[in-house]
Amino acid sequence: MSSYFDRFDRTTTTTPTTTTTTTTTTSGSGSTGACVRARAREEIDEFRPPMSEYEFGMQWLASYYRHCFERRMPPAAECEVSDLLQAGVERELIEAAIDEAMAAPRPSWAYARAVLARCCRQGIKTLADFKRDKGWL
Repeated sequence: MSSYFDRFDRTTTTTPTTTTTTTTTTSGSGSTGACVRARAREEIDEFRPPMSEYEFGMQWLASYYRHCFERRMPPAAECEVSDLLQAGVERELIEAAIDEAMAAPRPSWAYARAVLARCCRQGIKTLADFKRDKGWL
């Protein structure tokens, strides 16, 4: 899993006589929403064989974090996200907390962490509950 957190994406193509490795630098635009989700999905599609829901969630959120904050997810945030996923918090709720942090005057993981801490205190573990709490449903 540590190779996922590299700044570079590597694609290896093997033919009967040669092996070619292509390396591209990834960079985020700082925007959120469908565009970021599409780029995150493209990165996740490179991971094969099929993975567990936990592994998918970790890799998806690391990619989403990188595209939103334009840097890789720090180890402390990675541990917090892992704990949340293992506690049954939906990946979509963590994604919504990142979206809310990005809308703040000073976007940061600390803001997203505060949103998630409030959700945990109130027993909110799903995106539907989060939207209901916000009055969006």
